[in-house]
Amino acid sequence: MKKLLLTLFTIALLFVEKASSQEDTHTHHHERYEIGVSNGIVYSFNEKEFAYSLHLHFIKNFGVEKKIGIGLGYEAIFDEHSHSAISVLLHYKPTNHIDINVAPGVVYLNSEIENSRFALHLEGVYHFELGFIHLGPMLASAISADDVHASIGLHIAIGF
Repeated sequence: MKKLLLTLFTIALLFVEKASSQEDTHTHHHERYEIGVSNGIVYSFNEKEFAYSLHLHFIKNFGVEKKIGIGLGYEAIFDEHSHSAISVLLHYKPTNHIDINVAPGVVYLNSEIENSRFALHLEGVYHFELGFIHLGPMLASAISADDVHASIGLHIAIGF
C-alpha cells in the first residue's frame, strides 16, 4: 500500500511539472459541462484501513470563463463495510489547472440505505488538458458523524 501511495504521489508531481511548463503556451478550454471520474485509495481514520474508492460527477459550469459550477456527485468505497454517498457538488476553478469541489450530501452503508446520514465531501484536483480531456492527481476527504476519510487518486474528466 505504501508503494502504491508513493507511486501516486510521484505521478502527481510529474503532472504538476508538466502542466506548469505548458502554462504560458497552452490555450485553455472552458466547457459548459463536465463528466468526471476519480479512482483512488482511501484511508478511513475511524476504521484505520485502506480501501479502493471511486468518485463520479457531472457538473454544469457557468459564466464566461466557466469558473463556477454545480452538479451531482457519487462516491463508492469498496471494503468490508461498503458505503456510498450522493451529493450536490459545488465547483470552483480558481486557476486553469486547479478545481475545488465541495459536496454536501448523504452517506449510507450499502446494506443499510435507510440509515443514511449527512456527509461533506471536499476534493481538490490539479489537472492538465489533453484537448477536452482533463487529467491529474486528486486529493479528497469526507466527514460524516461516523467517519472521516481521506483519499488520493487520479482524476479524469471530459468537458463538452
